[in-house]
Amino acid sequence: CYPSVTLAGQYLFVSSDNGHTLILQPGREYKEIAHNTLEPFRSSLVFEGKRMYVRSTKNLWCIGE
Repeated sequence: CYPSVTLAGQYLFVSSDNGHTLILQPGREYKEIAHNTLEPFRSSLVFEGKRMYVRSTKNLWCIGE
């Protein structure tokens, strides 16, 4: 698993090489907010304002407003 765990706002983003990202709410108990899938990527997620950037093996994605 190459992407780093990222904290953005009040959520943790945990990604894997195959393009899956878990969004978790930090706390004493496990709380999964969402599970998203994109094409495979090895880069860490980058957040700027209300946008998230992901560099996949083939594309650069901008997700958000």
